[in-house]
Amino acid sequence: ITYQIAVDGYYGASGNIKLTVKPGLLNDYFADRLQLIGSFDYVVGSNVGAGREAGEPYHWDTTGQHSVWWKWQAPASGVVIISTAGSSFDTILAAYTGSSVASLSLVANNDDYGPSLTSQISFFANAGTVYQIAVDGYGLASGNILLLLQQ
Repeated sequence: ITYQIAVDGYYGASGNIKLTVKPGLLNDYFADRLQLIGSFDYVVGSNVGAGREAGEPYHWDTTGQHSVWWKWQAPASGVVIISTAGSSFDTILAAYTGSSVASLSLVANNDDYGPSLTSQISFFANAGTVYQIAVDGYGLASGNILLLLQQ
């Protein structure tokens, strides 16, 4: 497979970049969570080939086997909305506090927001608190993830 990768500057900005391409999923395990930044972030990812680690809670009922992880530190107190709208599969979305898989405390979770098979959660975030965000697939579902965070 050949990939074409384009990098562009916001409003014509230019400068040096460092692009690293690694095989596999970077955020399959809780310890390898990727960082979401600020009051607005939008990322593209995948859970194809991801697994479920020992001690990991189910993010919705007793389903899901392909989770990937992000972390986000709230820059201010207020309501945050996190969505997987536009993802290519039936997603499960959950947010937690806690610094390890064993110490997670559920803040919010969702499966099938509205008429969609994608998910959306909203909750009041406290400034400075780090939230752990998991995206999984219902049953054995996996695919491309579009993850939007806005506060």
